[in-house]
Amino acid sequence: MQDHGRIIPLAGVADPDRYVEAYAGFAIVPTLAQLVATRLELIRDQAHGGPVQIRSRSSLTLSGLKAQRVVVRYYDRKHRRWMVEDLIEAVRNDVEYSVVLHSKDGSYKQDRIVFERVVASFTR
Repeated sequence: MQDHGRIIPLAGVADPDRYVEAYAGFAIVPTLAQLVATRLELIRDQAHGGPVQIRSRSSLTLSGLKAQRVVVRYYDRKHRRWMVEDLIEAVRNDVEYSVVLHSKDGSYKQDRIVFERVVASFTR
């Protein structure tokens, strides 16, 4: 299996739960709506039965592709902490593109600043 993504630790943060992930690979579903639904299911699995809240959902363009951005807050029962995933998904032909911020709830506001800069580099 080939590596199609990168985990980018947040500068100055010694916390393995706070990072940006950029990924491109073969799409397991054909539409953007299905791709987002699949990602939300993965987050529900990560919550281990804890509550999952969709905080916001919006459309945008990522490198010329129609994309969907979803901010999800969930309680990870296994690790007993609130987490936030700010994810952007796009799909073209059979390729999916993802840019995701993984953050602890209390760090999200600070981490989002870095994430916005990463996202801006794809939308210019």
